[in-house]
Formats: sequence, C-alpha cells, structure tokens
Amino acid sequence: MWRAGSAEIDPPPALPHSSLVAPARLPRYRADVWAGGFAVASPVYTASISAVDGTVVAATELIYRLRPGATGFQTRELPEGMGDVVAVAVERRRRGSEQRIAVATMHELHLYGAGGVASVPLPDDHGEVVGLLWGPMLWTPPGWLPDPPGVPIDVLYVRCAHVLLQLVPDGGPFGTFMQLGGPVATARALATDHAGGFAFACFDEEDWQIEVSMLAEREPQLFHCRRLDAPTAFCGVELAIAGKSLAVSFGFEGVWMTRDCKEHAFTEIEELRGRLDPNDRTSAAAIAFEGSADDAALFAAVRDTKTTQHIVRVDAQGRALRVAEVEVEASDEEHLIVPPVRALAWDSTRRTLWSATGRAGIMCSTAPGAPSWLPAGAAS
Repeated sequence: MWRAGSAEIDPPPALPHSSLVAPARLPRYRADVWAGGFAVASPVYTASISAVDGTVVAATELIYRLRPGATGFQTRELPEGMGDVVAVAVERRRRGSEQRIAVATMHELHLYGAGGVASVPLPDDHGEVVGLLWGPMLWTPPGWLPDPPGVPIDVLYVRCAHVLLQLVPDGGPFGTFMQLGGPVATARALATDHAGGFAFACFDEEDWQIEVSMLAEREPQLFHCRRLDAPTAFCGVELAIAGKSLAVSFGFEGVWMTRDCKEHAFTEIEELRGRLDPNDRTSAAAIAFEGSADDAALFAAVRDTKTTQHIVRVDAQGRALRVAEVEVEASDEEHLIVPPVRALAWDSTRRTLWSATGRAGIMCSTAPGAPSWLPAGAAS
C-alpha cells in the first residue's frame, strides 16, 4: 500500500543528515534562476528515478511516487526479502489505463498498477538486472496482435547482465517475456524520449568504439547508426534521445552529442567535461534531455571536483547554464567515489528536472517562470 505524503512537498532535509554542504547553488542572474532544493524531508538512499506524463518515481531503499497533479510524494516499502531496488521505469499514460510502474531488484521484477502488484523472479542465468525502460515495441512476437489494432504501444525492456528481455502484453496482469537477439541484445544502454523515439548503444571491443543506433522508421524498420571512440578505460555509457538528437556520456571522457544522427557525427560538449584529474576516473555523468523536441536542451551532472558536482543545462545554441551545485563533505568517502547525483529525469508537466541524489534523496530544479516545488522560505 502506498502511504500518502503531506499536502505540500516536504521541506529540504537538515544538512547533517544528507551530508550535503550546499544542496543547490543557483545561477547569479535572476533571469536564469532555477528554483531548487530537496523534495523529501527525511530521505533514504535513492539512486534511480523516472518521470513520464506527470508521474515521478524514485527508489533504492524505499519507493517514492509523485502522481500527476500531486504536490507530495507517496512512499511504499520494498518487496520483502528482495533487497534494494536497482532500477525503476514509468509507463506513458494510455487512454483508459492507469500508468504502470516497473521496479526491479537484482533478480526480480515488480509491476505496480491499478490491479495491485505483479511480481516475477528472473532466472539466475540472466544475470542481475541493470536497467529498465518503457519504450516502443519494435520486435513483435509471431502471432501477436495489438489491441486495438494499428495503435503502437510501449513495452517494458528489462536489461540484465547477460540478456535483454521484452515484456509483451498477453492479456494478463503481467505479460510474457521475450528474449531479444541481434545487436540490441548486447546494448550497454537504452533510451527513449517518450514520444516514440528509441535508441541503444553497444560497445565494440574489437574496434574499441561505441555504436549508437537510433530508430528512424518503424515500417519498414530502419535505424541510423553513429560510432565514436570509447574511453581507454571504458566503464560504461549513459544515453539520451530527443527526436533526432542523441547524447552519450562517459566518465572522465565527457559528454558527446549530435543534433541529427543521420547527418552529423557526435561532437564533445566542452562545457560538460569535468575537471577531475585523469587518474580519478568516475562513472558516466547522468544526462537527460528537456523534452522530446529535436532542439531540446541537454542536462548533465558534471563532476567538477572530488567533492563538487554541477547540474549544467546546454541549450540548442550551445549556451551552458549551471542549474544547481551539489557539494559533499570531504570526509564522506562514499560520495568521493560515487557521485551524489546518480540519475536525472525531466518532468515536462511541472517543467522540473528531478535528480536521484543518493543519501540526500530527491532533488528538484524547476525552470524559471514555472511554479516552485519548494515551500516558501525553504533553503535553495
């Protein structure tokens, strides 16, 4: 059962609890100010987040949910005995159906919907779950027909360490798993813009390159592909898509983007390169586009020093704006290794960027001119 939060968003946590010295340092010029702060008063560790059509879900040690139009998070305990959540994903809203929420622990998948919770364990030989994504169904099982016919639907992609699964509706409360083959089966990252866009990134060890494939046409199916060199010490990749635009993020090696995958190669965004020493290599920076338009701005959580991380917005003209700054205590060894901002999700209904920020919980950064999601007088 979901437990309701307060009528308004809770105030930011006390700084000693979160270990954050400066939760959100905003731009100097008032015209550029993004209102920011923490959305949960007494958070637990939160490393994954998803926002679609007004629903925001975040989790690791506890599941948080903000429903469309709501101003306070609900909470729910994790399934007993299943361990922490490793990934969450929110389904797009469909007429006549309630949005479903997918929550994965290492070896089990849980779907939360109007009918309750449906859970299924995954075979051990699949490896641990490493990612979830609701995206367009591109590979249709033999004999399967959509209901209603001709209407594209989203399905859930479950990325495990050794396989990629697609959860296909079967008329029941859960669905049927289909194991995917081909290049996408080895994807290191999947992305959607929640408007029909879909992309995946694979690592070619022989050429030491990342190949990114973006869906260009559904019928007949056509992908545009682009390659770029992988870092010498490759530790993973983050991927984001908005219309024709694609962005990939490595660790110390920075963030790369193309505004038209078909016509233009990836180029590095210099403003999003962290200033850490090369020996202090970190995981890929969290990235997210501000919507699904071709010219959507890109957000990235850039590691500036061992103790400081900036959320930077780069618009279609290449202008960079520091939206927020997160600083951790130098004595916090966990955050010195793992950056506090673990994931980003753009909420177009509230014009707010949501950040999963580890032990500080959930941070919000709201665009200028949009209603603030912090109570009056809260620190920002």
